[in-house]
Amino acid sequence: PSPKHVGKGFVVENVQVFNQHDLTIVWKFKEGASAGETIVKAEVTNQGAEDAEDLQLLVSVPKYIQLQMKPLSSDVVPAQGEGMVSQLFRFRNQDIEEKDTVAKLRVLFRRNEEEFDETVMVDCFPNSYMCSVCCSK
Repeated sequence: PSPKHVGKGFVVENVQVFNQHDLTIVWKFKEGASAGETIVKAEVTNQGAEDAEDLQLLVSVPKYIQLQMKPLSSDVVPAQGEGMVSQLFRFRNQDIEEKDTVAKLRVLFRRNEEEFDETVMVDCFPNSYMCSVCCSK
């Protein structure tokens, strides 16, 4: 998807970074106040017949990136798309001139008695040179 310009110097771009086991995660990117800073709002929806419970979004980044995270709005994602859970992240790439902003997202949740643990690589930040989302462990 092409970026949407919002206000002065801000770019918002939505990228689906996860779509497995009826759970979809979209990252909404927004430029931060300083060079190399990106604010991400993760929005999680569940198209499954049962609620997704005990949700955790774990993000890891290389050493040249600082990460700040807010807590999830809830750890239960309602079934059949009847609600959304969100979480805010702030990434600060201290080497933006030389290296792309990238992150590894680990998604953990439970539906009934089945536990899910999936990891995806997200290298689709708006300030990155390349844009692709590679999935799986």
